[in-house]
Amino acid sequence: MIPKNPIVVDGKGNLAKMIYGYSNKAEQILDKMGKRFLELIRQEFDQGGELDSWSHWPKLHPMTVQFKAGGGMASETLKETGYMEQSFKVIRLSKTLIWLGSEDPKAIIHEHGMFIKITSGMRGVFSARGFPLKKSTTWMSIPGRRMLAPVLKRLDKEFPKVFMKEMKKLDFAPVKITPV
Repeated sequence: MIPKNPIVVDGKGNLAKMIYGYSNKAEQILDKMGKRFLELIRQEFDQGGELDSWSHWPKLHPMTVQFKAGGGMASETLKETGYMEQSFKVIRLSKTLIWLGSEDPKAIIHEHGMFIKITSGMRGVFSARGFPLKKSTTWMSIPGRRMLAPVLKRLDKEFPKVFMKEMKKLDFAPVKITPV
């Protein structure tokens, strides 16, 4: 079953990918793909976005590091609780269909970045932690930190070769990768 609130974005910004296999033995290949997906997600988090040269995660702004330290939080990018990394799942929907993605609604914000309008409540929190914002500061920027895109790019490169090798072993019809 697809998670209650899955993040599914069109092909331009996939945060989830449906993978269809047209064969009675596609399960084996999809299981391998799911395991590889989770391995690559772990690597991406362990390396701070270094899976591909274009996916390096921007460092936290110095003010963000100080702000987090004032609240007793870790200053590593996307590693504070481990929840974001653990939110990535492989869910079997049928023998020939798996879902790859994150169950965390914040994943799309971190993947693509976001501008946030500063509210009076936010000003109060920043001020209480010793970081009063200028009146002219009306927006805050969270830069994109690609977690899923480099992993899906890597899977797209790796798995056609794996599929061909496995198809020869298992002697079955081709498997098709289809973005939602």
